[in-house]
Amino acid sequence: MNFLKKNGKPLPGVELIDYRIKKFDGSDSIYYHGFNWALPSITHLRRLMRKVYNNYQHYKEGAMQSSEYVRKEWSWEKSADLVIARLKQIYKSQDFIKKKIPSFD
Repeated sequence: MNFLKKNGKPLPGVELIDYRIKKFDGSDSIYYHGFNWALPSITHLRRLMRKVYNNYQHYKEGAMQSSEYVRKEWSWEKSADLVIARLKQIYKSQDFIKKKIPSFD
């Protein structure tokens, strides 16, 4: 959820919901066995929804401001650059793969 934060704080117009982590048992999926899921606090969600409803204009202005930041800083191109950089890190750290796959560079 990095795109909802800047310098470790939620962007204007964004409220983050409390949650707890639960291990997913994978019983209904072949893909997510062993994954963790975030289970949101319904009580906290209700409080935040009421807060936003009661302060609609404030949150709307913040959300519009944050929308510009997200579209600029988290574009497809910038997101792809992050993925490529991470794949290069993984590639460089795996000597056994280097012998089988040509370089990205």
